[in-house]
Amino acid sequence: MLKLNKNIKNYIFQKLIFGTIIILSYSSLSAQNNLIDSLENELQKLEKVPQNNSIDTLKINILFQLVENIYDDKVWPKFNDLALQISNELKTSTNPKIKKFALKSIVDAYINQGFLYKISGDNKHAIDKYIKAIKDAQKINYLFGEASASINISSLLAQQKQFDEAIKYCRGALDISYEIKDKTIEAISVQSIANHFMIKLQYDSAEVYLLKSIRICEEINDKNRLAESYNGMGVLYFRTGRSNIALAQHFNALELFRQSGNQIQLANTYYNISSLIYKFQHNKSDYTKALEYLDSSLYYSKINNYIESMSDNYLLKSTILTSFSELESLSLNEKLNLTQQALENFKHHKTFSDSIFNKEVLNNTVKQQLKVFIINYNCSNNNFNTYF
Repeated sequence: MLKLNKNIKNYIFQKLIFGTIIILSYSSLSAQNNLIDSLENELQKLEKVPQNNSIDTLKINILFQLVENIYDDKVWPKFNDLALQISNELKTSTNPKIKKFALKSIVDAYINQGFLYKISGDNKHAIDKYIKAIKDAQKINYLFGEASASINISSLLAQQKQFDEAIKYCRGALDISYEIKDKTIEAISVQSIANHFMIKLQYDSAEVYLLKSIRICEEINDKNRLAESYNGMGVLYFRTGRSNIALAQHFNALELFRQSGNQIQLANTYYNISSLIYKFQHNKSDYTKALEYLDSSLYYSKINNYIESMSDNYLLKSTILTSFSELESLSLNEKLNLTQQALENFKHHKTFSDSIFNKEVLNNTVKQQLKVFIINYNCSNNNFNTYF
């Protein structure tokens, strides 16, 4: 299993994010820990038996299950790297089934590595991994891997504001999902298309795809992506003047992410809630509440090194503190204190923002890299001919 629940970029619309302090219920956290402990125990048992190709394939399967079920971005990469190492050893097997399994696993591992680079703000290495994954997947007709990497390429294209190209890649992945009858890829493709339409301000199209995403996620009981779609609907309702029901959608997402323990999306959803409370309420209690939700978002962003989220969090916090300081009911000292905090948070925002967006040479390198890849990919990939 790939970390597909994390691979899709959570786009910001008027500083609201697709996709909200949560403390996991003991039963939810315990169940997750039990699963991880069980998988690690099975992995240890396999180390004690005579090693062969069959044992190695079992190891790889367990390693990818650990990757999928561990949300700590400081922990799961070591399991992904080990899966890649074993897969590279297996790819020389004379058994065709073992060899193809290994080659597919290499594609999966590259996609996961690409995700890790992306959330760390290293788009150059992320694009390297995704391009390599697509090329390797095409060589062995691994349609699931090709679709997964294509969705991730689309998110990087969107970061470069190439939204039409991004939508084409998502639609190509959607075609593949129909071909291989994979509802998960279908749900992600549909959700990603909705994201891109939202950014293009094509709200009617975005709503159609979001509603379709919700139906698919309910059908396959995918709580993480269902929650992401709720966040998307919250953004859509806000942008189309239905703010009275937007907040409810984000709280729906919050409850589902609480159950899954998805910390990246908890950060995003807390941000959404904080932003909406700030936009529509303007008294001391509401400013305080908005800041509390934002601190929760910042907490999860920090522990996951989610740089883009930290940048957005500090900017919104500076904005809220500035507005808070303008309340007439506050004393002069309170106003000065809040203004000073606002300045400090804006400085933090600039530090992270510069590290992401102010590397012109690197950004131009990524754009050129994408441009060359798109040209080559359009010429060689028949799956996308309908759209290019």
